[in-house]
Amino acid sequence: VVCHGSNTTGKLFNEFLFPHKTMQDLNVKVISPSYPGHGGSDAQPFRSIADWPKDDLEPILRAENVDSFIVQGSSYGTAHAMAVASYFPPSRCLAMGLNVPYLPETICREFGFHTDADYVLSQSTLSKPWILLPILSLLSLTYTHIAKGVTVISEGRLTREQNPQLIQALEADAQRSFLRGPIGQAFEMLNGTTNQQWPDPRTIDCSNIAVWYAEDDSACPPAPGQWLADVFTKKEQQQQHHDEAKCCKTHIRCEKQG
Repeated sequence: VVCHGSNTTGKLFNEFLFPHKTMQDLNVKVISPSYPGHGGSDAQPFRSIADWPKDDLEPILRAENVDSFIVQGSSYGTAHAMAVASYFPPSRCLAMGLNVPYLPETICREFGFHTDADYVLSQSTLSKPWILLPILSLLSLTYTHIAKGVTVISEGRLTREQNPQLIQALEADAQRSFLRGPIGQAFEMLNGTTNQQWPDPRTIDCSNIAVWYAEDDSACPPAPGQWLADVFTKKEQQQQHHDEAKCCKTHIRCEKQG
């Protein structure tokens, strides 16, 4: 189960990280559901990420006859991946991978990390029509240029130089994510009720965990990745003292240049 980032859908993964032919050769089935308001999925204003595994993913797994699986999330998808690993028991969710992770507001406040909660709106604020309507109008005019915003940061400019096909695919997929219009994206990305709240990662009881992040990431600071790496590594060390055969296995990858 692959959890996509914001303003994209699973199609971007299919083109670059999980090519269809490669997955066929490896006999791996990949499912990447679009979140509410992304792609062809209905908008669900002020939904809870914690409810997504039960409300959205579990019916899909049932329809696809999937029992055990691994989950991997990228960026905004790491919030959903953590919610999935929190909801499903280790006998079903066998492994969790977090690529460019970030943390819920509660953890950021507790440890003094940067949090996007300082830049988004509350449910009551976003519900006011004199605030919501101008946002929707602006998104309607600018959503086709969202992917170009990636090239504003240093990593984006480097990607454009070294792998322009990725930027082109990102632009196409960003438009695909707005297939149903901007209202879903507004309620997904601009309110703290949804995008800043999910289960405490410390409660995750998964047997295999991977965390990947970069020290030079200017869009998503490395502190959340380091914190998650420390949490799961310590859990592995503690479990080894009791029963090494049943301990959580972790794989941490930190790049100086991501």
